[in-house]
Amino acid sequence: MIASEKKLKNSFQAIKKGFTLLEVMVALAIIVVMATTVLGVQMTMMRTTSKATAVFERLWHMTNFLRKAEIESIVPESDSFEKRIKVSRPALELIYTIKKPSKNSKLSAYKDLFIERVDSTWISEQSKKNSDALITFLYKPKKAKEESAGQSQEAQSQKIQTPSDSADTASMVNQKAGK
Repeated sequence: MIASEKKLKNSFQAIKKGFTLLEVMVALAIIVVMATTVLGVQMTMMRTTSKATAVFERLWHMTNFLRKAEIESIVPESDSFEKRIKVSRPALELIYTIKKPSKNSKLSAYKDLFIERVDSTWISEQSKKNSDALITFLYKPKKAKEESAGQSQEAQSQKIQTPSDSADTASMVNQKAGK
């Protein structure tokens, strides 16, 4: 009898070495919940990265368009100037505008100041029209080179006065007035 009891005990121990169906189901449910959470976070990160990349690409194109316009030295003869281009990838329409500040603005006190603006418009995934704007200021005197050349010639022809020279200058002015 002792031998049959040992066999019975060994057979129960052999059965206990495996997992029950309930334990396997619980473990599988835990793995599914964890995988769902990880996949949800990954999808959110991918969407966020995609949106950030699109914003970066639009900003890059806008900045590049602005720099090209500055290199071309566009200074409007009238109060404003506009230039448009279309970019195929990503699908954008860029509008470069340079204009003088409005007369009501405090910026109108600066006569050689221009407002540069690049607007970008695009159609979103939901078929909505969206836009961004990049705005900067440009100071471009119209006759800076001519004025600076004239000023350098005047500076060379004029003598710089010191305080001791001012008394001599005053006496020279008085002598000329007396003649």
